[in-house]
Amino acid sequence: ILPKGSGFLSVNIKNVDLQSGAQESIRLAAAVASKLSSVSILDRDIDVSFVNQFADIVKVDGPSAGGAITATIYAALTEKSISDASLMTGTIETDGSIGTVGGVAKKAEAARNQGANRFLVPKGQKVDVIGIEIVEVGTINDVINQIVS
Repeated sequence: ILPKGSGFLSVNIKNVDLQSGAQESIRLAAAVASKLSSVSILDRDIDVSFVNQFADIVKVDGPSAGGAITATIYAALTEKSISDASLMTGTIETDGSIGTVGGVAKKAEAARNQGANRFLVPKGQKVDVIGIEIVEVGTINDVINQIVS
């Protein structure tokens, strides 16, 4: 996040086919993070990057990363840091709640395989995956309390 700007929200991609569902989720994440932090984004530029290190292009669509993006933008706006030992899945809703997603078990396994110790999931979607702690979250405040310091 640039401290001075014109309110631009840009998305950079590397080997990612970013679909419109994900784009709308990023816009909502920025708005919710701004409201939660009480920091206006109208005079700042925000850059969100999706990087795939592998050769094959991956398709990203839908709002499953909305909660994580919201927490990341919130941390940047408030000049705080995020735990790199935790990953999450879950949509962000306009009221700050974390919405349900599909494929939680596979996402938890992928998080474990990437070295995460904890995986945050929407309330009611807890799964049992060996080797990783699964934590349910209901709101973006729950997420921030878990991973932002």
